[in-house]
Amino acid sequence: MTGVRAEDLEPVALAWDAAAAQILVLEAVSGDVLRFDAAGTALGAWSPSGAGGAKTRWVDLAVGSAGQRYGLDVGGSTIRGWDAQGAVVVDIELPATARGAERLALLPDDTLAVLTSDGWGFRLARDGAVMAVWEAARLDLGDSRPADLAADAAGRIYVTDRGVNVVTVFGWDPAAPRAEPLSVEEGCVFGGDKRAGPSEIELGEEVEITLSVRGACAAARNGVDIAIIVDTSMGRGSTRAVRGSVERMLALLTPGVDQVALYGSLPTRLSGDTQLVRRMLRRTDLGQPDWLLLPVLQAASAELYSPRGRRDAKKVIILLMASDGLDDEAFPWQRDRAMREIEREAGQVKRRGAEFFGIWFAAGGAGRADGERMLADLVTSRNHLFDGGSERILETVFARVIERVKPTS
Repeated sequence: MTGVRAEDLEPVALAWDAAAAQILVLEAVSGDVLRFDAAGTALGAWSPSGAGGAKTRWVDLAVGSAGQRYGLDVGGSTIRGWDAQGAVVVDIELPATARGAERLALLPDDTLAVLTSDGWGFRLARDGAVMAVWEAARLDLGDSRPADLAADAAGRIYVTDRGVNVVTVFGWDPAAPRAEPLSVEEGCVFGGDKRAGPSEIELGEEVEITLSVRGACAAARNGVDIAIIVDTSMGRGSTRAVRGSVERMLALLTPGVDQVALYGSLPTRLSGDTQLVRRMLRRTDLGQPDWLLLPVLQAASAELYSPRGRRDAKKVIILLMASDGLDDEAFPWQRDRAMREIEREAGQVKRRGAEFFGIWFAAGGAGRADGERMLADLVTSRNHLFDGGSERILETVFARVIERVKPTS
């Protein structure tokens, strides 16, 4: 894109304005909408005003045929619409069960559809009335994780699912009974998850069904700012385990309430957009021999207490390290020869109130005892040190950490 450095952007949504023949890109850090012509030349930026005030956080964008624009503000739990000249023409407060919705689509009749992080779809009239509710998750296919939605000219809804790698098309049947997600008390949020396995069985065989409901109220709405540091010097054989466990952890966070910064191959800024964090997670490559802990820890500490870090949010650092069979000279804390500086940086961030968790991931390997001792010196307490000796254990450990830092009811 001519005139804009790609490394300075964190795009979270893309839309085509047919009336103006422009590409619109919603940028996460500034909250601006960047405008480009069809050739990709930058034309300027537009700063939408949010109904949520300081809590405003734009996560998706939709554009109508006449140039009207709609933005989904997960911080303010609203959809705001502007005409082609930028004047506000509609404000829709999301129903309680749709708060935390992360994706937005505009239908041909100017009604709107949103998709929540737990897989529920809502169709809303311009006055905010709920016209339809449906379950978009494809739990019949496995570990379903609906990620985005779009509408076609006939008003059908297409939902992409990153968990089972399918696109499901939904139509409207006025005679069908309306599904209803769980109700939510004022000031509270919840996240549900259910799955059954195996996906196919012979008559008479057993099937395992798992149901979990997570929620938070009152003070829990302050949220958590989390910096996840991944030791990218560990062997590439651990890639699946690391990505899978962090993915599971992200699913436990509350959309619109919690923020994450991931420090892997490419650092990210604090963001409540879990899809952005997932994209950066997939770009995290292990087996990087030049990785150093000190500068990464310094960057993570600075980010937690930057303007993007919220004053009333709990601050958490999670450090995932492993030997993974590497010899002693390959360990970051031995290469940088700055253990005292690392301990000093960890001490400073803990004195400012952050909780520091350490996870050691390796069944064995050179330097295991040294690595665990080092982590013990950095974490808040011995209760903040975990052993993730296998892929399944590692997923459980991340879940235990989130349970520790997020109060539930």
